Amino acid sequence: MRAIATIAFGYAVLASTECRSETALWKAFAAKTNVMRWVGRESLVLNPYKYKDRVVAFQAWYVGSISETAIFSDRSGNLNQTLSVQSMSSKSLKKGDAVVIAVQVSGPDTGHQSENLALVELYHCRKMACSEFANFNNSGELMLTERPKPLRLMIQGGGSAGKQIVEEKRED
Repeated sequence: MRAIATIAFGYAVLASTECRSETALWKAFAAKTNVMRWVGRESLVLNPYKYKDRVVAFQAWYVGSISETAIFSDRSGNLNQTLSVQSMSSKSLKKGDAVVIAVQVSGPDTGHQSENLALVELYHCRKMACSEFANFNNSGELMLTERPKPLRLMIQGGGSAGKQIVEEKRED
C-alpha cells in the first residue's frame, strides 16, 4: 500500500512540476514582450485595430514570405486566418513551422490594406502545436485551465442528529 501511495505522490509531483514549467514559458514570454492580450487569429483578422498600439500574441504556423513580410496561418494554411507580419526576416523558419508570435499592432494605413503587425518576439515551438509552451485553441488563443467549479452543498437541518449534508454537487 505504501508503494502505491509513493508512486501516486511521485506522479502528482511530476505532473504539477510539468504544469508549472509549461505555464512558466508563456508567463515569461508575456512579461518579456509586454503582451497585453492573447488573441485568436480569427479575432485579429476580423478587427486588428481593436488592438491598436498594443502588443498581442497568438500561436500560428509559418506559411511563407513575400519580401520582408512573413505570413502565418493555422496548420492547414486557411486563408481566412492569414496574418502578415511586416519587416520580419523569416530565414530561420521553414513552411509549416509552429510558432508563438508577439506583435505590435499599429494604426490603419490609408488604404486599410494590411493588418500592420510588427514583430516584437517569436518563439519557435519544439513540439506539435506548441504544446510545450501552453495550450491553445484552434484559433491560436491561449487557453487557461479552468478552476474547478465550487461545490454546492444542500444542508438539511433537523432533530437531535443536527444538520445533515443531503447532496454534494459541482455547479455546472
